[in-house]
Amino acid sequence: MCILTRIWQQEISTWHSIISMWLMLVTLVNIGNIPVQCDDSSENENYLYRELSKLCAHYSNIAMAKNRYRTTWGATTLLTAELDVYKQLIEDLKWNFSFVITLSESDFPTKPIEVLSEFLSMFPNQNFVSGNIPNISNRDFIQYVAYGDDELIRGLRFAFNYTAMPCESFYHTVLINRIYCDSHVRMNLRMVNWDRRRGCTCYNMDVSDLCGCSPLIYRITDKRKFAVSSSIN
Repeated sequence: MCILTRIWQQEISTWHSIISMWLMLVTLVNIGNIPVQCDDSSENENYLYRELSKLCAHYSNIAMAKNRYRTTWGATTLLTAELDVYKQLIEDLKWNFSFVITLSESDFPTKPIEVLSEFLSMFPNQNFVSGNIPNISNRDFIQYVAYGDDELIRGLRFAFNYTAMPCESFYHTVLINRIYCDSHVRMNLRMVNWDRRRGCTCYNMDVSDLCGCSPLIYRITDKRKFAVSSSIN
């Protein structure tokens, strides 16, 4: 299992979130491999890149993405960066993975990794894609989106190179229009704190009108939501 951590926020506080998540994934559990991609824009992100590079030097199962992109929220470069990392996984690192799980620096595991690994081992041919990131994609599908050369995938890669927030619709668009449609599971095994009243905003810009929603952080007052999720799962 390979976990791809997308780091694109500019705040230095992001560092603490990353360390908390990585300590859980890397030192407490013998998990596979974790490539990371960072922005290439501000001094804060250059600081993060330097510190993460130092951390990677201490772990054989962590690697930094070779190429850095300006992966601001909604940018088309998000998809370009992910496809580039998939090729690095297969061509350069040659890691033996069954699934790629995309996470942000704000995600954190709520159940033991062993539970997730056991669950995914029962569905080796499935792809867990809900239409918003993150996704859990198997190796065959990752190879197809990165290297596929038929008319459909070439056209979709081209079209989504000019689409806002491409990662939120590219993967399930490919899935439901190709031989992998039977592998599509419309869920991403993620617990998200959505609140449209506080997390959704519309922007009226010169080039486009855009509405988007962002999940909220969990607070101590939200602990009942974890109890409900645990009883369901």
